[in-house]
Amino acid sequence: MTTDTTRTPAITILICAYNRWPVVMECLRRLEHQTFKDFDVVLVDDGSPDETFAKTTEYAKTAPYAMHVLTQPNGGVGRARNHGLPHVQAPLTLMLGQDVWAHPDFVERHVNAHRQHPDERYAVLGLSRYYDPDRTVTPFERYLETYGGQFSYGNFKHGDHVDWRYFYTGIT
Repeated sequence: MTTDTTRTPAITILICAYNRWPVVMECLRRLEHQTFKDFDVVLVDDGSPDETFAKTTEYAKTAPYAMHVLTQPNGGVGRARNHGLPHVQAPLTLMLGQDVWAHPDFVERHVNAHRQHPDERYAVLGLSRYYDPDRTVTPFERYLETYGGQFSYGNFKHGDHVDWRYFYTGIT
């Protein structure tokens, strides 16, 4: 499906991808089941030497949501995001890691948080958990998820100031 330029979605999901096309495809398929449907996807392939660009371009032709696939020479996630941002038409942008498998109400909760807090300086930090049915989460990953900095949600209290270090995704 190509992006419909006649309408502006409520939110654009920006995904940067590098290699691991099966993981990227699962990320995209999980978006098919969102309870909130007024979104589009901008996916930037960061010069993957595997089939990521070809597979995501083919998927975009039949995706149940508008999707725009871009590519660039490998330059890292920051450069890939900057390459994708000019293609975002929605007033909200949700940056999603290529290996995040979104819960069905993921986009709805994100949009609702912004509707409840319309200040443009408001950002939403979503809970991430390690999960892969084919492997066991290591004690170190569980530590990172709970207390170790990357996903230290166990340390947050209502009203805490959460700085920029908690607002990132990565290409793995």
